[in-house]
Parts: sequence; structure tokens; C-alpha cells
Amino acid sequence: MVKFMFAPSYCILVNFTYLQTLFITTVGGIFSCYLFYNFGEMLFNWIEKKFSNPNKKKKIFTPANRKLVRFIKTYGLVGLAVITPAFPSLPVGSILASKYFKDKYKVLTLFSISVFIWSLVLTTASYYFKISID
Repeated sequence: MVKFMFAPSYCILVNFTYLQTLFITTVGGIFSCYLFYNFGEMLFNWIEKKFSNPNKKKKIFTPANRKLVRFIKTYGLVGLAVITPAFPSLPVGSILASKYFKDKYKVLTLFSISVFIWSLVLTTASYYFKISID
């Protein structure tokens, strides 16, 4: 949950087996997605309720906002799910998903699949790297 990309390497350092590492990273990543998606939903609902203003000014888009919106329109939920474990991180990606995608089941299913695949790839790579060093 802290930094998904480095978890398999740390698990190797503390002598977990391949399957233990795969299980720990997958469960931790999926738990993080569920936790932060729900937190994001609550946060954005609270902000909307607390700061809703009928005389709201038109939004001003910054370059960062434009890039984010362009990415989401181009790649959608699948693109966000694929890159989230690597960059920016599971918490940030899950919170962004809660803002832009409202189908909770679909979001969390795709994020869980993505986390499992990333966990499998990172765990396998970490163990092959360890074997080559030994």
C-alpha cells in the first residue's frame, strides 16, 4: 500500500517465498484501491455538499488539468487502471478514479485485475533478479 512498485523487492529482502510475496503485494494493492476509492467518494461528496454554490464561476483549466482530462478521455478507465500501480500510485489513482468514474464495481474490478498483473510481473522480475545476483 505504501509504494506498490518496491514491495516485491522488500519481501525478497525479508526472505518471503515467491507465493507469499505475490499474495502480500496483491492483497495490499487491492486493499489500497478499495480503501482510497471509497475515501475519494466520501471526500468528493463532502466537498460537493460543503462548497456547492449556485453562482459558481466557470472552471479555469490549468495545463495539468488539461493533461489529466486528455488522458482520461483518450485512455479511459482501462488506461488509468493500467498505469496506476506504477505512476502516480495506488492511492492517487484510486482517488482520481472515484472522481471521474462512478461505476464502483467496474472500477474496482479493473483495478484489482491490474494490481494482480502488476504484482505478478514485479514479483517474478524481482525473484529472477535475485537469482541472477546470487
